[in-house]
Amino acid sequence: RPSPLGNPYLLGRDGNREEVIAQYRRWYWAQLQSPGSPQERELRRLLAQAQSGELELLCWCAPLPCRAEVVRSALLWLAVEERAGAPAALLAQAAGIGWPVRSTHLNSAGSLGL
Repeated sequence: RPSPLGNPYLLGRDGNREEVIAQYRRWYWAQLQSPGSPQERELRRLLAQAQSGELELLCWCAPLPCRAEVVRSALLWLAVEERAGAPAALLAQAAGIGWPVRSTHLNSAGSLGL
């Protein structure tokens, strides 16, 4: 899983789908706390792409829950943070990082393609 968005946790070895996604959520959030981390840079690149056009996150797991939902939530969180300029920890709570979403599509206005 060489991508900055890759999940280091494997189904079976590290738990069931729900457990692996929860582990990924915690791991990914920790990576985003390190300014300049590969995960933070990739999230900012994806946000810029979403803001300049359409961005669609795809995963082989669809329609099952997967890490793309975590990444989508993180993108929404980052968009809110950049607009509000609020402290990251408060926005993470308010945005509910990892809240369950099914669509993995953002349009250029940053709204949800539900």
